[in-house]
Amino acid sequence: MLSLSDEPEHTALRVEPLDETCRGLNRQYLLLVGYGGNNLFLTDWSEQDFGNLDFYDLFDRFYPDIYKQSIPFTQDDDLDAGTVYRIPADVFEHVIERHLQIDHEELQRKAAYIPEDQTYEYRPRGFYEVEYPDIPYPEVVSYTENDDGTLTLTVNAVPTKPWSVPLTIEVFSIYPIRLFFRRVAVSCGGIRTG
Repeated sequence: MLSLSDEPEHTALRVEPLDETCRGLNRQYLLLVGYGGNNLFLTDWSEQDFGNLDFYDLFDRFYPDIYKQSIPFTQDDDLDAGTVYRIPADVFEHVIERHLQIDHEELQRKAAYIPEDQTYEYRPRGFYEVEYPDIPYPEVVSYTENDDGTLTLTVNAVPTKPWSVPLTIEVFSIYPIRLFFRRVAVSCGGIRTG
């Protein structure tokens, strides 16, 4: 069922206890991004190869966190218009680089950068670009403190539909000082079902 609401259709209850530190890490790092509307936790990528990471979806997720306001670049009232914005490079790069370790040149290659006016072409998602409605709810179930100062989080992606299969993904390493994602040598081959 397609819904314009963020309210879930189903509720899952945790039966096994979850460590309070894991709950805190989940609130601090995972729930900001989640699995809806982006592929940060669903595609293979690393700092050496960002693969198919969708920087526009991440811009949508991170902008409100940084600027403490809704994203001002919205879809036109005419859904067939296909609104396109040119976002100043310093704004787009600031939002992405605040959370990912990527340099300007790499980001410009991976996104639609327009050097003539130093902007990024940006098109908001339209009504017809909805995603699969069964967006899993992430739970950090364990973590490892690494020698380089990062944390590696292991996440259960709990489905919202009762017939879906839960996933366990060793997702990423993070710098705990601020919300900064770093994916190291982990691929979707690390996904285990059941």
